[in-house]
Amino acid sequence: MSSPLFPTPNALFGAANGLAMLGWIALAVSPAHARWAGSARLFAGRVIPVFLALWYVVLFARNGMADGNFSSLQGVARLFAVPELLTAGWMHYLAFDLFVGSWIAERSSALGLPHWLLLPLLVLTFLFGPAGLLVFLMLQTVVMGWRRRATDTTSSVSARTPIGSLVAELLQRERRLAIFGFIVLALLIPATVAWGLDERTLRGANVWLKPMKFLLSVGLFALTTAWLVGHLQAGAHHLRAVTLMVWVLIGSGTFELVYITVQAALGQGSHYNIGDIFHGVMYALMGIGAMSLTATQVVLAWLLIRHGDPLRPAAYRLAVIIGLVMTFVLGASVGALLSVPMFKPPEIAVLPVVGWSMAGGDLRPSHFLGIHAQQVLPLVGFAVAGWGEVTSRRTIWVVTTAYVLLFVAALVWGLAGRL
Repeated sequence: MSSPLFPTPNALFGAANGLAMLGWIALAVSPAHARWAGSARLFAGRVIPVFLALWYVVLFARNGMADGNFSSLQGVARLFAVPELLTAGWMHYLAFDLFVGSWIAERSSALGLPHWLLLPLLVLTFLFGPAGLLVFLMLQTVVMGWRRRATDTTSSVSARTPIGSLVAELLQRERRLAIFGFIVLALLIPATVAWGLDERTLRGANVWLKPMKFLLSVGLFALTTAWLVGHLQAGAHHLRAVTLMVWVLIGSGTFELVYITVQAALGQGSHYNIGDIFHGVMYALMGIGAMSLTATQVVLAWLLIRHGDPLRPAAYRLAVIIGLVMTFVLGASVGALLSVPMFKPPEIAVLPVVGWSMAGGDLRPSHFLGIHAQQVLPLVGFAVAGWGEVTSRRTIWVVTTAYVLLFVAALVWGLAGRL
């Protein structure tokens, strides 16, 4: 429904983006100790989302559901084929992500997290919404777990667990991987700036989106590995297998990130770019690097079986080992399929930000599930470790089964029409 007095969808889109960006900037420049921090969170997390919500309601009131609906994927596609409703959907995304970002800032302040650690969380939430929320919830679980154990004076674990910031804990557990992970996540900031300034696209997405996704994934992968290395017995930290695993992870991760970033800067693809000898060789090396990266998790699982800290709850150790093995078995297997040109993801009906195709035939969702078993299963084990040995183990196996079934469903959906 158009009116000469009503703003166009393009005008509303630009205004909403500018307003949301003001909110994110307000959160980024407002450390918890700043006098204006409370006002900044109110502005970013309440005032702006309410304003966007009002425009969302107005747009739907003017256009109704058009020919679309929320009951099927095709219905949603028809709904968002209307520019005004697509704009409303974008405002929904902006409002909710900003609200969540403000909530994360509030909770981070309550937990006493340093502001520099909050910044990558805000960037992650700004770009990948639910992924930012998931990482923060994991971090919050860890920090609150420390505090619970610190107050339990009868626990031998609390006597061994350093009290302090997450950064200090990670550096103590595996300094090399922790430093590498922090550097990689810090690089998200300049990559985000490049994403905002560079309008070039490749296969329908900004050229900097792929480097940003890989920076986030590799950084989180390295920090999770650093954390889990801390579950080895003290003497095992100096084993050659640990050193080899660390440097393989750092080397393969660095190679992947450098090549992907350089290709983005050149406006060229890093994946499926095999038009000449150089790019064909580099693509093959990327595949070897990715396989080596995930293989480090099997090595770590083997080390934990042989040299794991006996003071850790047995159910938690089980969840960690299962998660590490699944990361390689599930993640690497789908990664190998993705490296084959015939499994190149389709470029139609693409979801914003993640870039996954809603039309089927996309293996990336199953690959995502496989790789992030590294975080999900240990987090489940950590959460249920106090439920009693039998109950904890049963819960872990139930969650593992459900996770594998979800992975299989995503894999079948991704293979549909390809074989």
